Amino acid sequence: VANAGLHLLHFYGQGQEPSNLSIRKWIDYESWLQGVWDRCKDLGVKVLLFKTTNFVCDKRYYGAFKNGNRLYSAKDAATLSKCAKLVQAALKR
Repeated sequence: VANAGLHLLHFYGQGQEPSNLSIRKWIDYESWLQGVWDRCKDLGVKVLLFKTTNFVCDKRYYGAFKNGNRLYSAKDAATLSKCAKLVQAALKR
């Protein structure tokens, strides 16, 4: 089962600071999916499931994560702008 998505970007700046590698994987998501496919094919994997992320855990967040999730879910312009600026800055490193 391959499960990766953009779901953690909304915690960037709220205590969840992803690595540059993680950010690049999210930005180039299709290439990541292709890489998973190619690797599994090379290994002879018989069944590959791609699972999208979901909001199952939202009710369990607390502290900064709960606040970050609330702001992101509300499409708060300042939160989205802050996230975009942090990602852009990280990619320049």
